[in-house]
Amino acid sequence: MLYDKFIEEYGSPLCCSVQKKLFGRSYRLCDKEEYAAFEQAGAHADKCPSVAGNVAKWTADIILSELSEYL
Repeated sequence: MLYDKFIEEYGSPLCCSVQKKLFGRSYRLCDKEEYAAFEQAGAHADKCPSVAGNVAKWTADIILSELSEYL
């Protein structure tokens, strides 16, 4: 369920593919200049936290849905 939702939203579970979806390109994070460009593009300011927030919401929705079946 969660995996399917992630694929539906981001197209792939791979970070480089998610980067392409969000930024229009992927970054080589082991390269200092690429990492700086990644950060400057808003990576940890809003892009990555947004992905993590979506995953947390979807997870909570799944858990609540599963729990409601037992209550």
